[in-house]
Amino acid sequence: MVLRIFDRYVHIARKPLPQILSLNEHYLPDSDYDSLYCCLLMDFVTGVIIDILPDRKKSYLLYYLSHTKHETYSYETHTSELDRIKYVSIDMSESFRSVFQSYCPKAIICADSFHVLQHLTKDFNAVRLKCRRETPDPVLAYVLMKFKVVLNHNVQLDNVARYNKRLTVLSNWKQEIVNSFTVVNGRRINNSHIESKNRQVQRLLNNANGFRNFKRTRNRILYCLNKEDTYTF
Repeated sequence: MVLRIFDRYVHIARKPLPQILSLNEHYLPDSDYDSLYCCLLMDFVTGVIIDILPDRKKSYLLYYLSHTKHETYSYETHTSELDRIKYVSIDMSESFRSVFQSYCPKAIICADSFHVLQHLTKDFNAVRLKCRRETPDPVLAYVLMKFKVVLNHNVQLDNVARYNKRLTVLSNWKQEIVNSFTVVNGRRINNSHIESKNRQVQRLLNNANGFRNFKRTRNRILYCLNKEDTYTF
């Protein structure tokens, strides 16, 4: 009965796209939609969840933006809601980047700083462990295993600045990383706020022991996380 009442009175429409848009994915394996991940869209300035999409794949994102453009296009100004977006903060997903480059060519895409560091740390550790496995020198193997000991002591290392084209994360995402240093209202554009929303979404899912009905899941998340969203009669 509670579910029937909720489904009857809670129908939350998507909100207009903001000037600064944050995107992130969330693992939703039990959804009745054929996708393991949903996609959250948030206003970076206000923290309001704009919409939740049942899929994060490029094909669905293209469909969503195409539909939004068609739905909001003005023949008088020759613009749509997509033209309002000035910045897009993403987690270094190639799908996210290519989609917004296609539909919002004037928007500045920013790579989330946490994911940049995460990628670099992961790549560094992969190289470190590979060198440890292949070196015959037990002393060098120990240093590579306990590299924090070296970094935390006064060891003279070669720190001459050099540009290395083999660091693909930096070269492939150079402009987006530079864009991420943009500051708005005293805050650097990043995905920290939407990541906190992700944790709140996970708590909702845990409390409910999961959801299968995506439409209900979407409405439940928006109803709980957005203060202004409410039921209708």
